[in-house]
Amino acid sequence: MSFSYDTKCELCTIKLKNDCCKLSQLYGMVLFAQNIGSDSLKITTENVLIVNLLSELAENVAGVYFVIDETVNLYTLEIKGDALKKLYDILYITVNGKIDLLVSGVLTENDCCTDAFLRGAFLIGGYTSNPENSYHFEISTPYYTLAMSMKDFMQRLNFPVRVIVRKSNYVLYIKDSEEIERLLYRIGAKKSAFAFIDMKIQKEMNNYSNRVNNTKLHNIEKTINKSVEQVKAIKKISEKIGLDSLDSDLMLAARLRCENPDKSLNELVLISGNKFSRSGLSRRLNKLTEIALKLGD
Repeated sequence: MSFSYDTKCELCTIKLKNDCCKLSQLYGMVLFAQNIGSDSLKITTENVLIVNLLSELAENVAGVYFVIDETVNLYTLEIKGDALKKLYDILYITVNGKIDLLVSGVLTENDCCTDAFLRGAFLIGGYTSNPENSYHFEISTPYYTLAMSMKDFMQRLNFPVRVIVRKSNYVLYIKDSEEIERLLYRIGAKKSAFAFIDMKIQKEMNNYSNRVNNTKLHNIEKTINKSVEQVKAIKKISEKIGLDSLDSDLMLAARLRCENPDKSLNELVLISGNKFSRSGLSRRLNKLTEIALKLGD
């Protein structure tokens, strides 16, 4: 299963002790339904644990029941008529007979209720990516008013939420890994939050290792290319004027390089018995290249 699916399964195991939190979590789940109408409310999910949790909360908190339709890998929960009116009234979704999609301050007044509401919203409208691949947390809704209200609500909680439109849905999302960790922990997905951190650390370690290896490979390639250039220059000097025409330090540098074409400067210094410093040897090898250039083709 996916990281997001496992996170939702973890959240479904949380036992709510306070009636106010049960009401707030049910509110979050209903408010982020895929279809909120005056005649019908429809919620779809692939997770049977969410189906059971939503049915349990609806029965215990509001005394209403969803009709459940199951197809291949998908559950659709629907409620209509008087039961729908009762549910809307209890959750403050209808005000003066009209549906109100602004996040209720009454049902999110306490910290515990805020957490429960966020948990419910994520269970129905949320998704979080596997941190091994990317850092992404989102909650989506087809309703613009709700999206903007939820954005303001989460920003007041200091979560850096942004909104985009995707396939007729308004998607509230967070990309910052630390904020995702904080949000997962806040809504009660503690195991997932720690797993997120572990995978993030492993990913960063792998990236660091790859960067180090790439740097090493780059340095090796750079050393080889430089060595090839120097060996060609030394051969040209040998053919044109002979190495004996060079002063002793240049001659020694030339022989060191020709005899050890695959060695780095540091290794050549050691082979020379530290007769040269690294910078001193580099200057002499560069000098040999300059002499060869002056000799022409």
